Formats: sequence, structure tokens, C-alpha cells
Amino acid sequence: MGLLLGLPALRIKGVYFSLLTMGINEFLRVYVSQSKEMGSLQGGLYGVSSFIPEAMVNQREGFLVGHFVGLGLLALALVYHLWIDQGRLGLLLRTSRESESSAQVFGINVASTRMTVFILSSMALGLIGAFYASLFRSVSVNLFSLDTLLLLLAMMVIGGMNSPSGVILGTALVVFVDQILIDLGPNRMIGIAAVTLIITLTAENGLIGLPHQLRVWWAHRGRSRTLQDKAGADKTA
Repeated sequence: MGLLLGLPALRIKGVYFSLLTMGINEFLRVYVSQSKEMGSLQGGLYGVSSFIPEAMVNQREGFLVGHFVGLGLLALALVYHLWIDQGRLGLLLRTSRESESSAQVFGINVASTRMTVFILSSMALGLIGAFYASLFRSVSVNLFSLDTLLLLLAMMVIGGMNSPSGVILGTALVVFVDQILIDLGPNRMIGIAAVTLIITLTAENGLIGLPHQLRVWWAHRGRSRTLQDKAGADKTA
């Protein structure tokens, strides 16, 4: 599926490719929701085998098993990302992003590089989807609605889109705010939107970029104070 979805990326770019992938996603959603084989009569597929032992299901022990397996999968995803990002493929991808013409001059096959990373990311997403289905023993198209997509975007914006650790930080914050405001029902989304807006207006690269931003601000403040003190001393002299 990653290969099929990635093929159009060889011809179109930017917002047009985003619109195409969203269109394909909507087409598949309608197909699955109306397909009897895909569980349209029951609203999804149920009875998926779980990695949690039957005796632990709905028990505290089962919750802990799912929790630690999820943490392990998260750690594996981070290692997988670093392997791609810090390796030769990541270097080729960054070079292609900065200047496609320059990359081609250096002999980089831009199309092949993009297709490779698209397939690798699709494989990772397939594994995560299988983990979700096995953890909850069901899967439905309603799990990945537009609301969920917007929530995921908020997580990335809050944490910092250019850093995997920033995305994890943003996810933790959004989930925390979501649980704190759970009694407000759908209105809790307003709180998440407010947090997203505040961080967008105050942080240059999400929460993960705040330490650097504060260090730069403090350094500029120190230099400004030094110049003011020097100017005051010269005036007094």
C-alpha cells in the first residue's frame, strides 16, 4: 500500500500530494464502511487476537502488559527513525529537500529516495496499526476520523514537528490536557486548541525548541543590559 500511495509522489508535490492522499484515505474509508467483509454491519472488525493472555484481559496485569509493550514499540519506533534519519537515506532525503536540482547533479536519485522512505514509513505504520488492533481486539474506520487527524497535528505542532522527541512531548501534553478536561466533553477540544494557539504564538519550534529560544533571549537580554550599563557609564564620565 505504501508503494501504491507513493507512486503519485513521483509526479506531484506539496499540497497537491497532500490532497491526493486525503482523497484516497476518504475513498478507502467509504469502501470499508460500506463493505460487508470489512465489518460494515457491525461498525468494524472485532475478535482480533490479542498478545495479552486471556486471563489478564480487563485486569490490572493486562493493562500493564499493554502499557509496557506500547512503550517498547515507541522505543523501537525512535530507533527506527534514528536509523533512517542519521543514516545515508536520511542524508539523501535532506539533500533532496533542500535542492532537488543540486541533488540530481550529485547523482542522487530523488524519486527512488522519496519512494524508499515512503515505503519504510508505511511499514512502520502498518506495525503500529496491527498493535492497536491487537491491543483493543477491534479496528474501525471511525478510529481515524478528521477529529483524530487534527488532534495528531496539534500534538506535532505543540511538541515541535522537526523532532521526534518533540512529538512525544506534544503527545504527552495533549493527552494530559485531554484527560484533565474529560468532564467537559467535546468542549475540551477548545482547551487543546487554546494550548496549541499559545505555543504557536510564543514558541518558534514547539516545546522542544523552548530551551534554545530562552537561552537566546537571555543572552540578548544580557548583552542589552551590558550595553546599557556601558552607555550609562560613558554618559556619567
